Amino acid sequence: MAEKSPELEVAPSEEAVAQTQRLKAALHYSIGKTYEEIASDHGMKVSREMMAAVTEMVYEQCRLVSHDLELFAKHAKRTTVNTDDVLLMCRRNPSLMKIMREENEKLKSLKEQGKEKAITGEKRKGGRVKKKELPIILDDDDEDD
Repeated sequence: MAEKSPELEVAPSEEAVAQTQRLKAALHYSIGKTYEEIASDHGMKVSREMMAAVTEMVYEQCRLVSHDLELFAKHAKRTTVNTDDVLLMCRRNPSLMKIMREENEKLKSLKEQGKEKAITGEKRKGGRVKKKELPIILDDDDEDD
């Protein structure tokens, strides 16, 4: 197989490099906060090198997934990634597929409820349509206390 010629590769623009660095910094910050929370709960310490490695791994995984999603949409002759593409991405992980389908059904249900309210013309003061407030569901394992 022939190797790519170095002169055919296009170097990313300074703006693209800066955007990637900002994205990685935000990802590193979020991962660091998550690690701090978990480590404090379990009395552990996590090295900076470990957080940096996890950041790179997560960034690369997101990059690969986003590329695959784009290709799935393109194959279906669409320009927008949709739910079908995400479900296709999850096809090799049955438990993730189940969660994604359940969440998709919830979203469809909420969307239908919103359409019904718009049709019936539920309004509040000022003539604007009411927005449905979604319940906050807390997963509290300490219910026995």
